[in-house]
Amino acid sequence: MDENFNILNKVPVDKLDETILKHNNLACIVKDGILTRELLEEIEKSTSIKYILCIDSIQKSSNKVKIFTISDLDKV
Repeated sequence: MDENFNILNKVPVDKLDETILKHNNLACIVKDGILTRELLEEIEKSTSIKYILCIDSIQKSSNKVKIFTISDLDKV
């Protein structure tokens, strides 16, 4: 998604890494799965993504990216 929350692309999980690196205008990722530490590190160092919404995350916080999980949405 871009900063206006327009959907830019839908990709299979196994193509997510390469797709993230190709698009420089992504602001948010919605991931139907668990955010791995490796993917988070790649996002932090190589993109301008600000938000990630996922089912769960191995790492619960980041200095560069706000991570929201399904359990966070239950608190709203």
